[in-house]
Amino acid sequence: MRQELDRRITQFPELRSYRVYDANGDSLYNSGPAVPATSIADRAYFQSAKTDPSRPLYYSEAILGKTSNKPVIVIARPLRDREGSFRGVILGALDLGYYMQLFSELQLGPQSVFALRRLEDGALLARWPETSGQLNTPLKPGHPLLVWLQSSERSGTMKLVSQSDGIERMYGYWRTENHPFAIFAGRATQDYMSQWWQLALV
Repeated sequence: MRQELDRRITQFPELRSYRVYDANGDSLYNSGPAVPATSIADRAYFQSAKTDPSRPLYYSEAILGKTSNKPVIVIARPLRDREGSFRGVILGALDLGYYMQLFSELQLGPQSVFALRRLEDGALLARWPETSGQLNTPLKPGHPLLVWLQSSERSGTMKLVSQSDGIERMYGYWRTENHPFAIFAGRATQDYMSQWWQLALV
């Protein structure tokens, strides 16, 4: 089983691990090296899968993995028997560090911002530069970014003054293909206009 999980996870570099848990939330199998037995019975995604086994997938908020202690988003799928009864969950741990590494390698100026948000409410899942105290907080109703997230547009641009630091930025945004998330890249007006201002001053 571990070999099978290892074989499948190689196709998805953004996943930290695959894990299988029984109906009580106790660990059965995992990809990668053996890890200490853990229980996820207290996790919201397990409770949701147990309450509604017909739900195809559940995406957690940004949390710390119980064994890795790294920020992840858990994608959980209920396991059912032939009668439809709940028998456990299989989950993939989406590595937020993977996205943070991608964001950190992009150079759009010293005041640029990159963010990963949920589609349904705009809650912040990952941000570069990193910030504390804003993760998993939904956007307020009527926020321009939330209005776009609730539309059918796949991508676009928007100039906006950030509510967190008061900096005006031009944002490019697009929906991810495989997950219910959107990625935002914001370049400060001061950064992309600086060269023009220097030429104008000369």
